[in-house]
Amino acid sequence: MDEHTLSREKQEEVRASLRELLNPERFLDSLGEKISAEDRDMLISQVNNVINEHLGPLPAKRNPPGTEIDLLEARFDQVLKGMSKHFPDGLPKNSSQTTSKLDVDKTLKKLDPYSAKHFEKELEFAKKLRKHPLEGFLNSLATDPKNAMPEARTTTRKGKEIESTGVKKFEYVPMSESTDASRLIVLHPGAREDEIKCNLIPLPLSILEAPDDKKSEVSQYEALSYVWGAQIDPVLIEIDGQDFQIGRNLYSALINLRFEDKDRLLWIDAICINQDDIAERNWQVSRMGLIYRSAFQTIAWLGPATWGSDMICMSIQALQSTQRGYAHTVPSELRNLNMMLFGHDDCDNSTPKANLDTTFVQLLWDQLDQIFERPLWMRSWVMQEIVLSRHVTVQCGTLSFPYDALILAFSDAAQVRSLLGLNAYTPLKTGGPKFIQFAVVRGDLRSSEEEVPLFRLAARYGRLLATDPRDKIYAILSLSPKLIREGKLLEHGFLPDYEKSTLEVYRDFTLFCIKKYNNFDVFSRPFRNNEEHPLDYENWVDDWPSWVPDWDRRGIKENDFRGLDAMGSNPFREFNASAGWGDVKLVEVNRRTIWSAGMVFDEVAAVVDGDIFQDPNAVAGDETEWDSWAGFALSMGDAYGYTAEEKEEAFWRTLVADADGKGEGAPQEFGEMYRHWRDNNPPLNFSENNTYKTFRDQLFVTTRGRKLFLTKRGYLGIGSWQIEEGNMVCILQGGKLPIVGRDSGASFERVQTEETEGASRERVSVYQLVGSGGTYIHGIMDGEAVGIIEEEGEELSGVFLC
Repeated sequence: MDEHTLSREKQEEVRASLRELLNPERFLDSLGEKISAEDRDMLISQVNNVINEHLGPLPAKRNPPGTEIDLLEARFDQVLKGMSKHFPDGLPKNSSQTTSKLDVDKTLKKLDPYSAKHFEKELEFAKKLRKHPLEGFLNSLATDPKNAMPEARTTTRKGKEIESTGVKKFEYVPMSESTDASRLIVLHPGAREDEIKCNLIPLPLSILEAPDDKKSEVSQYEALSYVWGAQIDPVLIEIDGQDFQIGRNLYSALINLRFEDKDRLLWIDAICINQDDIAERNWQVSRMGLIYRSAFQTIAWLGPATWGSDMICMSIQALQSTQRGYAHTVPSELRNLNMMLFGHDDCDNSTPKANLDTTFVQLLWDQLDQIFERPLWMRSWVMQEIVLSRHVTVQCGTLSFPYDALILAFSDAAQVRSLLGLNAYTPLKTGGPKFIQFAVVRGDLRSSEEEVPLFRLAARYGRLLATDPRDKIYAILSLSPKLIREGKLLEHGFLPDYEKSTLEVYRDFTLFCIKKYNNFDVFSRPFRNNEEHPLDYENWVDDWPSWVPDWDRRGIKENDFRGLDAMGSNPFREFNASAGWGDVKLVEVNRRTIWSAGMVFDEVAAVVDGDIFQDPNAVAGDETEWDSWAGFALSMGDAYGYTAEEKEEAFWRTLVADADGKGEGAPQEFGEMYRHWRDNNPPLNFSENNTYKTFRDQLFVTTRGRKLFLTKRGYLGIGSWQIEEGNMVCILQGGKLPIVGRDSGASFERVQTEETEGASRERVSVYQLVGSGGTYIHGIMDGEAVGIIEEEGEELSGVFLC
């Protein structure tokens, strides 16, 4: 097992503190006769076995009575009390009482060889973690009597949907769109066990028009960011003297947010918007970005606490105190725990290494990971709510801390893991990368004055979850530096409309993006596979059009050649396959078919399957697919006719899409790196080795999940795994990339009028777009095809897509 970089003195201090924290005899003394002597001895024996396994023998000398016990120790006491409550006969050696959702075996079967090998260490630990005696308790709901959830008022049987409960419909007071921004909730004070009582008051539009003026009491409202969750088994609260139904997660939030001695002003979408009034919902959703931007702060509600989340939340609070210079106020046991989780001054490569059982540390890291696996970080709307808010406070159960403190915790824990050679996330846990997306885009939009095209935002964040698929688009409409900077909405012209079906929204958004941004970049996104996703949307008889991206689809592994997904620099250079033809010319033929100025340029003659490598650390000789790709590409003539390059140079440039991984063209040095890679002979020189790694990474990004193909004109290309022989290569006017289409079987009749011969008629095929991620064809990416078409005297007959 790898070693943690802590000084030996600190290591001994950590181990001693953890022994004290996990001492089972201390809390059993307080139970007295509540547990039999036999059960008591069995429980102590079982818990001590766990401690000995991970920390070594218990110390012979106990701390003197009266030693101060901090909050973290108290939490561990409660965890161990939970053990005696749930297992009066003693703690099982292999407890299966865990709420962890890690389905390791199922995940392993789905992984490609690269991922399975790359995450082998983490996955092996995950298997052990499922059987760890402490895992189930740390993941179980905290049951501190002071923080227990009170019994809620309900009129439904468990599992009954909200719509069928028969509760009288709540009567909202209508708002004026010209004077009211929205409504606010006045959450009245009460003890934890009291019923929730609220009033609704208007949120004046003037508050949103001056979002940074916080002089009035109403302007001090707080916005709630949370997950609606399944609306089953709802509960009743009182609003304006009427019954109002809400979900269990929102009820839990209100119980934990309510003050005991004063009102609290909140904005909560499920209550403040009349969800049954489509017209109100449309204009309210269009203002949601302003509402979060204008709030005094946003509370990011993670949900009820577990024993493990309480431990992590207190650790993050302590981390924040340490960063602010108040380390002396943090109890020693909590400081030691934070050293294990977050490293800090004791964690660097220059200090002597001391042994540490990383299994136990990973048990603690797993609890930190559970914070990032909370559903909040998976939701589309939460991106807007976190990014636009001036201040964000994260709350889980009764404990809270600033959003920035959670970013710091993630960063520091990832650094410690890196020193141990461990990954900060695995295929089993994807919450961390999603959480970081929020932080990155929040920072980017706050530091930039340049607006991000909406289709890029939808491409990056469309894979976040939304109960209503239309919200994949509506949730990104307000993500604007102008709104953050000036408190004013960007008038881009695309507005929410819940009268439209999902397909209508996606179709209209696609056409909007093509026309507004004057390109076809949106075609690089994944399309709906009608076999996997049978049409289930209202008012549509035909299949989903191939040119309409499915923003609800997730899981593609190829990177698009336009870099729409790129969080930092685009690994591919700027392409312009239609250079010289001018702007986009698009006609909507009908609701399924569009026509674009352009030309069918070529046809796919042959293809070869298989990733040449699934592991970026592999070399050509390790992969059987390499022989197929190399033999296929190098079977051409001595030279690549259209660029006058040697065929092997054309081949390696195709493998990296003629890009350097940083947005520029591939340097000539990549040719030498290609030969090193091909011959399994990595360079020894350090500077060359760095270039070699860059080449190898770019090769991996370009080829993974794609097919190599040859066209009838003799061009070498790389594109979607769905490309087949007989597909047509098209250039669209205004398009940056070539597109590949298959004949749909449909056609239109085109009539051409000649002055001397009269009218002629011909059938023109209608094509379906093939695959996603775009297509790279070496030698036509910068307008060369346009020149060839003009030299051949061809007219731009246009291309029909359905």
